[in-house]
Amino acid sequence: MSTKKSKPQVTKSSVKDTSPKVEQRDKISRVLAIKLRDDLTEMQKQIIDAALNKDVKAIILDGAPGVGKSYVSIFCALQLLNAKRMGQIIYVRSLVQAKDGETGFLTGDLAEKTYFYNQPLYQSLEEILPKHDIDYLIRDERVITYPTSMLRSYNFHNSVVIAEEAQNMSWDSLFTVATRAGMYSKLFVIGDSVSQNDLGKKSGFPQFVDIFSDKESEEFGFKYFKLGSECIVRSPFVKFLVQKVEQYRERSKAGEWAPSE
Repeated sequence: MSTKKSKPQVTKSSVKDTSPKVEQRDKISRVLAIKLRDDLTEMQKQIIDAALNKDVKAIILDGAPGVGKSYVSIFCALQLLNAKRMGQIIYVRSLVQAKDGETGFLTGDLAEKTYFYNQPLYQSLEEILPKHDIDYLIRDERVITYPTSMLRSYNFHNSVVIAEEAQNMSWDSLFTVATRAGMYSKLFVIGDSVSQNDLGKKSGFPQFVDIFSDKESEEFGFKYFKLGSECIVRSPFVKFLVQKVEQYRERSKAGEWAPSE
């Protein structure tokens, strides 16, 4: 007498899980008292909306000094922490010095060497948060700073990764920063493709913009914003300076314009 073999039952426990195992950082245990400026432009508000959109994976901010690139990026990162959608902020800068002068060898440990490079981060935090919230984020390692040279082999999951002053990163450094953003993370790449470039033609930022500002990248979750002088909120003086230079470039029709020596 033959016996009919029954088909093995496929249950949830019998299916091998091949998805990547992601160690997520615990969400913050308090509500941050975030202060929002009342002079944000429409484009800056659009950036905030994009950052809070779950489908947006990366935001590229390209603009002149004073347009609020750092402020709005850090504000968005704090909002994502507050909403318990991210666990930490990773702030990355390249330790590139200005073309017209160098400070030489810097003594001290890594924190002391990078102190002045990271001041834009702390200035923005002080503008947005009360001191006790800043102390909590730093003490609990919710805000961590890295130079680009220390990033290889790191993976940042469930994090906001901010590449500050991206025009001063080579292509290799910028690509390394971007590829550190792991599962459930959001990437900000902040730079100035026109001025404030201390690497010259070695900068990888213009190439990064060219590659990831197209329609295909947008459909995958990239958002590119070009902020003009109308977005400058730092001061009327800075706005005047930038607009005068833009007008001169327009008249001279020189794509690589620089003041004569």
